[in-house]
Amino acid sequence: MDIRGFIADQMGLFTPYDIPGIILSVLFAWVIAYVLLRWGARQDDRTIRRLVVLSASAALGVALVKASVPLAIAFVALMLLAGPFEKDGTRASRWLNVTMVVIGGGCGAGGSLVVLIAALPILLLLRWASVPADQGR
Repeated sequence: MDIRGFIADQMGLFTPYDIPGIILSVLFAWVIAYVLLRWGARQDDRTIRRLVVLSASAALGVALVKASVPLAIAFVALMLLAGPFEKDGTRASRWLNVTMVVIGGGCGAGGSLVVLIAALPILLLLRWASVPADQGR
């Protein structure tokens, strides 16, 4: 197999022309969620950070399953297996669970390069959202 074949295999059902649209979807989800949570719902910083990551991850997940019913069903099954709860019964890790399931599911479905590129904005969001509580804004 040559390098072009390998790259084509890792693109899954996507073409290079789909990547900017997916990144824009993730960025729009990020910005819209932030604006709605900050100025609309007036949530605290911690809640905003978690929900913005969840919104961007959901945008990536939906972009990945656009035309694939089997992949959509697999994502639902993975979400159910990941579970929303930590050991102590809180829902604090749900946003990270969803993010990791979307990334793992997308890579497993053959769209590794698409997920790698589209996860860059989510990487920045995770760095922003993972600020310890004592550091404030």
